[in-house]
Amino acid sequence: MTPQELKKSILQLAVQGKLVEQRPEEGTAAELYQQIRANKQQLIKAGKLKKEKPLPEITEEEKTFDIPESWMWVRVAGIWEIINGDRGKNYPPKSSLSRTGIPFISALNLNGNTVVNNDDLLCLSELQYKQLNNGKLVQGDVVVCIRGSLGKHGRYPFEKGAIASSLVILRLNLPLHLIDSYLMHYLDSPLFGAEIKKHDNGSAQPNLAAKNLGQFLFPLPPLAEQRRIVAKIEELLGACEKLKRAILR
Repeated sequence: MTPQELKKSILQLAVQGKLVEQRPEEGTAAELYQQIRANKQQLIKAGKLKKEKPLPEITEEEKTFDIPESWMWVRVAGIWEIINGDRGKNYPPKSSLSRTGIPFISALNLNGNTVVNNDDLLCLSELQYKQLNNGKLVQGDVVVCIRGSLGKHGRYPFEKGAIASSLVILRLNLPLHLIDSYLMHYLDSPLFGAEIKKHDNGSAQPNLAAKNLGQFLFPLPPLAEQRRIVAKIEELLGACEKLKRAILR
């Protein structure tokens, strides 16, 4: 097994609930999900979020493997707000972008972990940024490509910015950033790759609708267990990286 295959196996075990043990005292994913949904409803009532359309029930046929009893199958849109990039008349042509200003993120800038600040990072002026009606980033947002390099992703490290139309923002709207840490590993897992294949429209240009991304299945563990899963993944992936370097010597 190559280091890359080993990494995929580790991530698949993680999303199946087989990487760490379950502890009854840590509660259940259903309790966490209720907290997330209640917070979303408060934001909707306050006018800070748009009213959501009901998500399809998750059928038994959709579940490709069993998860622990304390976990819960949910859909991505049940947890995260999904924000499209602006596709209106104020969308900036590439020729109008510069090397300085407010970052305007494309798939070229994502490395699976963060946004890379290099020569491929183009920027908006303050006026261009203000004219955008959608797709504005805040620090900590998770960005996912839905056109072209499907599934390419990174967490946004800067104070503000905006996304190209080929990307979407996943925003939690909760001070539970650990879920986003677990999300980042989910986005690298074979399960996420299988969800992409299931929903890809099959055209010559790989393409997902934001609505379809919102319907992806997400195996949700209790929050405390997520902390242990993320720590174990990072420990094991560190060992994989050492193995990779040893092989390349």
